[in-house]
Amino acid sequence: MGFGGVIIHGLFSWNSAAHGILRELGGSDPNNLKEFQARFASPVLPGDKLTTGMWRTGNVQDGFEEVRFVTSNNRGKVVLSNGRCLLKDIYSERQAPCIILSKPNNAQYTETPLSLEFSKAGSSDLDFISLKPGKLEFPTVSYKDVMSGDKGMFDWLHNIYMYGFCFVEGVPVNPESTKALLERIAFIRHTHYGGFWDFTADLTFKDTAYTTEFLGAHTDNTYFTDPARLQLFHLLSHTDGKGGESLLVDGFRAASQLRKENAENYDVLANIRQPYHASGNDGVCIQPTEQYPVFRVHPHFQHMNQIRWNNYDRAAKIDWNTVEQRKWYNAARHFNDIITSKSSEIWTQLEPGKALIFDNWRMLHGRAEYTGKRRMCGGYINNDDFLSRYRLLRFGKEKIMNNLGNYSPSLDLDDFDREEREKKKEQDGKKPSGDGDADMEDAEKKDDGDDMLDDEILNSSTADIVKRRRMLENELRIMKSEYQRLTHEQSTMREKVKDNQEKIENNRQLPYLVGNVVELLDLDVEAEAAEEGANIDLDATRVGKSAVIKTSTRQTIYLPLIGLVDHEKLKPGDLIGVNKDSYLVLDTLPAEYDNRVKAMEVDEKPTEKYTDIGGLDKQIEEIVEAIVWPMKEAERFKKLGIKAPKGALMYGPPGTGKTLLARACAAETNATFLKLAGPQLVQMFIGDGAKLVRDCFALAKEKAPSIIFIDELDAVGTKRFDSEKSGDREVQRTMLELLNQLDGFASDDRIKVLAATNRVDVLDPALLRSGRLDRKIEFPLPNEEARANILQIHSRKMAVADSVNWAELARSTDEFGGAQLKAVCVEAGMIALRKGMSKVGHENYVDAIAEVQAKKKDTNMGIYV
Repeated sequence: MGFGGVIIHGLFSWNSAAHGILRELGGSDPNNLKEFQARFASPVLPGDKLTTGMWRTGNVQDGFEEVRFVTSNNRGKVVLSNGRCLLKDIYSERQAPCIILSKPNNAQYTETPLSLEFSKAGSSDLDFISLKPGKLEFPTVSYKDVMSGDKGMFDWLHNIYMYGFCFVEGVPVNPESTKALLERIAFIRHTHYGGFWDFTADLTFKDTAYTTEFLGAHTDNTYFTDPARLQLFHLLSHTDGKGGESLLVDGFRAASQLRKENAENYDVLANIRQPYHASGNDGVCIQPTEQYPVFRVHPHFQHMNQIRWNNYDRAAKIDWNTVEQRKWYNAARHFNDIITSKSSEIWTQLEPGKALIFDNWRMLHGRAEYTGKRRMCGGYINNDDFLSRYRLLRFGKEKIMNNLGNYSPSLDLDDFDREEREKKKEQDGKKPSGDGDADMEDAEKKDDGDDMLDDEILNSSTADIVKRRRMLENELRIMKSEYQRLTHEQSTMREKVKDNQEKIENNRQLPYLVGNVVELLDLDVEAEAAEEGANIDLDATRVGKSAVIKTSTRQTIYLPLIGLVDHEKLKPGDLIGVNKDSYLVLDTLPAEYDNRVKAMEVDEKPTEKYTDIGGLDKQIEEIVEAIVWPMKEAERFKKLGIKAPKGALMYGPPGTGKTLLARACAAETNATFLKLAGPQLVQMFIGDGAKLVRDCFALAKEKAPSIIFIDELDAVGTKRFDSEKSGDREVQRTMLELLNQLDGFASDDRIKVLAATNRVDVLDPALLRSGRLDRKIEFPLPNEEARANILQIHSRKMAVADSVNWAELARSTDEFGGAQLKAVCVEAGMIALRKGMSKVGHENYVDAIAEVQAKKKDTNMGIYV
């Protein structure tokens, strides 16, 4: 879309009118110029350059406007006077040919091609810049610069022209300075609001502009037949409240987006004319006498010229049929969705001393609701006054006067720059040279090193070279236009990519539908297509892209495209999160385990050390060989070709350090420690115990290397026997699952099993065979030396007197286990505390042994071998 001003008027040169005339003749192809010569340019001699001056009469008949023109050659001879042609109205679908004029008797024709140029206005869109929210700083100028000279004034108007709005900083906070600023452009236009207005919110005016309510994005040109172009706001004060942020929406950018999203809706708003509501105050009533569409497109240059949009539909469409009403409201709804989207809105807070001026033909404006009292001043500037002032500052009076025939919404700066360069070259060519012989020698040296010019160029006339140069310049313009279009498309695509990435992230954050991968399919697409004889899309159906999933809603879904997760990272049985609508896989989820199994994992790393264990040196050595070495020195086993034991069974009387040694082993290997008690595996429901075993080993496999410590193994590992009780059969099923995990197809060498029991005699032989619990380690009651060592270990942190005889105490604790020896130490400390002693003496230990011995019950320790 372009950015333009008023429809051109006055005298036209051929450059600006040729496109419209030749379109009526069947196109702008220079090969059709012979027909043009026959109709409009007689007599024409070889080498003549024709200039056509055109006037728009304003007479419209059946959708066609009458245009009169005079054609003359470059020798000043008028070859056609008072020509007449009917040009097509852009709002009509009918075509009208130019009227063929009578041929003068003295007409002479030639087939010499005419040298014609097409102006930029007739061939491409004009440029403007769209500010997107949050992307660029707002265009801003200084009040001092604007008021002090033309440079600051031009910067201000150029920002308005290119961006659609501009801020002015440093404005004195009073109406007089604001009015002087506005009058720097032109005189202030009077409307039913008055000239320069200065008001606070007042409901007696019965106008939304005077309220504190929210105002949606709109333009103030729906109740003017000749709308005011520029509009300025300056907030003088805001007391006892907050809010009132100003809203700006680029209407041209929104219209361009609508055209891309739905060209039909764009055409509806650009062609269906609608009435506008009346506006005014007491004694003043304004209503446009002519209907306009929402989008006004320039009738000759085919670019966006004006937006007319009111946020409240307050005019009756009495002359529309049902189809037009439906189309218009559908298109209006689409356009409203665009201008009210976050990506279109530019919000800014007005401040005293910072004025805002915007293009009312392009920018939609609104305001947030506010509280308190605000004093605002501002006014309107007419379209012609704004554009005339801007062009004068941009191009200068001389160029404006010299290009009256090329009057268009934007004079071609490239043409002006090119003329300046040509004049400079001509002046440089006329400068006298220095030493002629020296110059000739230098020229000859340069000629020797340069490539020879093409024969076609050398044989061409000056006119041909000029024509070729102009063709290259036109091609350069087209390439520039194409570059701008591609740059715009690139930025648009980047915005779409960013929006899609945000949508993907939002989808990732939404609640997932949980499912499981059933199967991954490797489809040979080419083979199937060869059998069926159908065309295929190899990119859309690549091998490994398909999957079958089962959701938590018990649906089995086939996915031709898996989604956001690489298919190589998926395997059957994986837990996944899928979109609840498209079922595309969004993410992989952690494996699901029974909560009772998760509770088995010891979160804190065990702190026990081998030095905390007394009298079990041989047992420690066997545990290190069976459990620690395979985890920490696996390479040594591979070199010798030894298969490490999968587990070890620790058996012996209670309180002999079996669990303590298992924890020390876990601390030594830095492995995940899962503590599983045998009675936990005995469940009420059938299959629950076996599921716990499976989940436990699956969790251990996921967090490998791991150690599974099964205490009281005899609870589920007893010898199998025939029983009619379902409870006994369930216990046996649990043991069978344990056997399968220890030595089945799914076993893992990174998982070590430590089991402990007091009744090794009742265990099933299948558990004790080699390949499952390879090492059987006996934990007997400690001997005298071991008892002395255990007593010293448990007394290390106690305040003990030097008179304690550990050997005598060890002899007095015959048949004491490690747990009972620890109880002796604790009881000795309690006795010393009870007597108020500062240290624990030998006699305290003797009393403690007597107490523990008295509580000790006679039990048959059973057989452990």
